[in-house]
Amino acid sequence: MKNNSQFHTHNSKLFRQILFSYLPRIVSFSVGPILIALLTKNLSVEEFGIFTIFRDTCFLMIFIFGFGLNRYIANFVPGKKINEQYSIYKTIFSIEFLIFTSISLLIVIPFRRFFLSLLKIQGYSFEFMIFVCAFIVYIIYLEGINFLGYLKRLEIKSVFAFSEKVLYFLMILFLSFYGMNLRNISFVFLILHIVLLIFLIFFIDIKRVLNAAFQKNIIVKAFSFGLPLLATDIGWRVMRNVDRYILSANSLDKEVGIYAFGFKYVEIAYLVGSPVIWTIYPYLVESFNLNKFKDAANYLSRQVQISFYLVCGALSGLIVFRNEFVPLLSKKEYLAYPFVFSYMAICVITMTTIYIFQQIVILMGEGKRLGVYYLICTCLNILLNIILIPIYGIYGALIATVISMFLLSVLIILRTKKKFELSFYKNSIFYFLLSLLVILSLYDVDSFFYRVVGYLPYVVIYIIIFFRKILKILKN
Repeated sequence: MKNNSQFHTHNSKLFRQILFSYLPRIVSFSVGPILIALLTKNLSVEEFGIFTIFRDTCFLMIFIFGFGLNRYIANFVPGKKINEQYSIYKTIFSIEFLIFTSISLLIVIPFRRFFLSLLKIQGYSFEFMIFVCAFIVYIIYLEGINFLGYLKRLEIKSVFAFSEKVLYFLMILFLSFYGMNLRNISFVFLILHIVLLIFLIFFIDIKRVLNAAFQKNIIVKAFSFGLPLLATDIGWRVMRNVDRYILSANSLDKEVGIYAFGFKYVEIAYLVGSPVIWTIYPYLVESFNLNKFKDAANYLSRQVQISFYLVCGALSGLIVFRNEFVPLLSKKEYLAYPFVFSYMAICVITMTTIYIFQQIVILMGEGKRLGVYYLICTCLNILLNIILIPIYGIYGALIATVISMFLLSVLIILRTKKKFELSFYKNSIFYFLLSLLVILSLYDVDSFFYRVVGYLPYVVIYIIIFFRKILKILKN
């Protein structure tokens, strides 16, 4: 009875935190499309592609040079005593920041012209340097807000996610009047991250961090745990970036911009479901670490069913009404390859699946096996991109990404079944098939009126499902 009562209390808190996570997201979703519109309407298609290459390359550097150390915090901080949590955070963050900063300043910045010449964009070396400096600041901010999440201070983390988007929007809006180019945007990133870091200091107990013990033994454990998972971090980012690198190397600059926009467009659907995934995650980890596997399975069930419900619903609207939404967000040039959005939608479904289920494989202590999965799929992705892009251009990149991500999701799900019964996944398949049916039925319908009429029954069914299923999952 005590365990049931405790789990019900967690459910109530979880329900509040999920709802609170969505309050900032409502504004973020309204700001996000406007932000994309400002960038794509003021930058050329080629410049937008270069911008995404710079930004995502910096994210890739964070994963590579982080050596998977932050995974130790994510999987071992929840459930620890507060002093132990701060001690682990201080130790891991200090090493991670030292490594990232040293490599960035000693290798990446001095040799940036050589790296960019491989992509035939060496004319933007100064802008790339500013991006790297901005991300040196960003890694401090990122680890700080992630630590708030591990401490289950999820409401504050959500506020920062909202504030980051709004501040970024205001700065880009200013540039749209002052003059927008890659150099100005790079300085905006630097200023934005400095401002966010200053505000974060007021929400982190700095005194406790400074006084926390620096545990040398934690470093060895973190490297032992994180290094096998490094392949997952690198592999994931490579699969998302290598297609643009190879498109750029083949002088398909316009296609790079269209490809980048297509992914950002459909990724909105993932962002609709992501608050559920990351709000529930600390509870899942804590239950698993305390050997409460039944509770962990319940949390996993909530992650899968609610997130897939939201992602599939958002995807259907984005794809069916792409001809209306895309021109609002960007230029008509981004509709030059109409099937880009359909292929990208498949990537979003597999991406959501991977994010949810790989955490179980990690908790099962099978990080090395997960790393092998990522290594196989990453190598396959690179090989397919090299072969297909010179022949099929942007569609070759899409085919390579869909195949490699789908294979990765299948491998991870099959491994997860070793620990948990996945019968609840049937509901998610139903959401996917229902959304797929409405997309296929209305994809080639030219009349906006008939698409709206055809889409309304789907909306009604989805609302009924929400009140009968989703609220029941959260409150039981």
